[in-house]
Amino acid sequence: MEKALERLSENNTNTTATSKTIPALANALKGIPKSLLEKVRARQAAKAVELLTRNPEENKRRYELTRLPELARLLRNIFVTEKKNIIAKPVILTKMCESFREIMDQSEMAHHIELLRETVPGWIIISIVDNKEFVKL
Repeated sequence: MEKALERLSENNTNTTATSKTIPALANALKGIPKSLLEKVRARQAAKAVELLTRNPEENKRRYELTRLPELARLLRNIFVTEKKNIIAKPVILTKMCESFREIMDQSEMAHHIELLRETVPGWIIISIVDNKEFVKL
C-alpha cells in the first residue's frame, strides 16, 4: 500500500510538470466547459489510483480473462475442423498451444480452459472416461 501511495505522489509531481503544458492544450480545449474537464481529470485520477492499489493477483486474473475470447474462438475452430463432438484433452491442449499467438505450456492452457469453463458454464463439458479426459462443446 505504501508503494502505491509513493507512486501516486510521484505521479502527482509529474502532473505538476505537465500542468505547465496546459496553456498549450488550452487552445485545443477551447469551448469545452471547465466542469466537464474537471470531471474527466477526476476520473483519470481515480483510475490511476485504482491501478496503483490493485492486487497483483487481480491484475493476473484480469489479464487471463482478456485472453479468453481468443481461446474460445480457437477451441471452437478445433472442434469445427476436426468435425467431432468430443476430443481428448491432450490433443486439444497441444493444438491450442500451437495455435495461440503467445507461447504457453500445456498446464497454462489447461488452466485457461478451466477458467473458460468457470466463466461460461455449460459451454465446455469435461468428461473422464478410463482415466482419460475428454472435452465436449
